[in-house]
Amino acid sequence: MPQGVFDIFINTQALLYGADKQLLLPSMWLVGQHTRQYQLIAEEPCWVFTIRLKPFALLPFPQFNALEIKNTIQSITRNFGGSGLASQIVESLSENKQQTADIRLAVCTHLAQTWLIEKVLSKANFTVPTIFRAESNFILRNKGDIQVQALCDNFSLSKVTIRKHFLAHCGLLSKEMSQIWRLNHFLMLEHSGKLPSMTHSAIAAGFYDQAHLIREFKGILDCTPKVFFKDRSFDAATITQIAKRFGGSYSPVIQAD
Repeated sequence: MPQGVFDIFINTQALLYGADKQLLLPSMWLVGQHTRQYQLIAEEPCWVFTIRLKPFALLPFPQFNALEIKNTIQSITRNFGGSGLASQIVESLSENKQQTADIRLAVCTHLAQTWLIEKVLSKANFTVPTIFRAESNFILRNKGDIQVQALCDNFSLSKVTIRKHFLAHCGLLSKEMSQIWRLNHFLMLEHSGKLPSMTHSAIAAGFYDQAHLIREFKGILDCTPKVFFKDRSFDAATITQIAKRFGGSYSPVIQAD
C-alpha cells in the first residue's frame, strides 16, 4: 500500500514482485516510492524484516536517484555493508528456531539500528534538505488535503521549483504525495468506524465527493473502497500505523513475518 515512504527489507526466502514477477532472492532491498499498490508473493514460508526510513518521503541515499527508482525495488546488498546485515538477519530469523519470534525480532532490530547508525548515517554524508522537509511536512500535517498552489503560496515558491524539490528528494510530484496521504487519511477514518458513512469519511479526508474518492482509490489500490473493506484482506496493522504517522508517534523500525 503506497504511504509516501521509502522502505528497506530483508527476505529469508525468494519473493516475486510486480506484474512481471521479478525474482527477489534472499537479500536486502530498497523500495522506491510507489504510486500504486504492489504485491510480494512468497511460494514458501518467508520472513520479511522491514525498516521504514525517516524522515518520511525523503530518500537518504545520494547513491540512488529517487525518480529513477520510483515504482521499483532495488538491491542494496553491495551498499553500506548491506550484505553483512542481510546475512545476520536471515540467520537470526531462519536458524534460531529455539528462540521466540519476539526475541529474534528484537535481535534483528538491534542489528538494523546499529547498521543504520554506523554504516549508513555516519558515512553517507547526508544532510536533510530543510526546505523540502518543510514542504513535505506541510502536506503531511494537512493529511494530503492540499493543492499545489497552496504549497507555492505558503513557501513563496513557483510550481516549477516545488516540482524540482519533490522529484529530486522524493521521486514523486507533490500532487502524487498529496493523493497518497489523502487516501491514507481516508483509510484511517473509514477503518475507525467513527463516521456514519463512507461518503462522510471521503468528505472529511478532502475528497470532493464519492466519485472523486472512487477514481483515486481505483488508481492507487486497483479496486473500489467498498470492495477493499468488504474483502477484509487489508492489513489493519498498516492502517493503525497511518494514524501513528499522522500523530507523530511512528517508530521507524517495523518487524513483520
